[in-house]
Amino acid sequence: MMTPKKLFLKRKNKSFRNDERGGVTVEFVLWAPVFAALIAGATDISLAFMNQSNFWNVARDTARIVSRHAMDTNEAKAYAESNAIFANATPTAVVTIDGNEVIVTITAPATTIDAFGIFGIFKDTVIKAEVRHNLEPR
Repeated sequence: MMTPKKLFLKRKNKSFRNDERGGVTVEFVLWAPVFAALIAGATDISLAFMNQSNFWNVARDTARIVSRHAMDTNEAKAYAESNAIFANATPTAVVTIDGNEVIVTITAPATTIDAFGIFGIFKDTVIKAEVRHNLEPR
């Protein structure tokens, strides 16, 4: 004959095995790191695109100013580097006049842009924008 204590434990054990209330929590805990990695990756990629868009805008403005003879190449380089700063990126600008064309190139390593370090695996990845603009006659 079973004692009341053993009978009670047997019933509780059976009800515990049939209870599925914690199943969703376990699945969430298993999938949460995957979703966090996807969000971090999407954030880093969108920051890279925003930074490149900023580089394009600054390079276009710089080329337009130089093409109108309002700045020389040294002033334009300083202008482009100071205006292309976005988040932690420290860009490098190169401004050259080649014949009748102004070429403005702005670059920065992708590892200085990402917030979560996703681009750390791409060590040599560079965010770059290059704009060419014709010089206007004097």
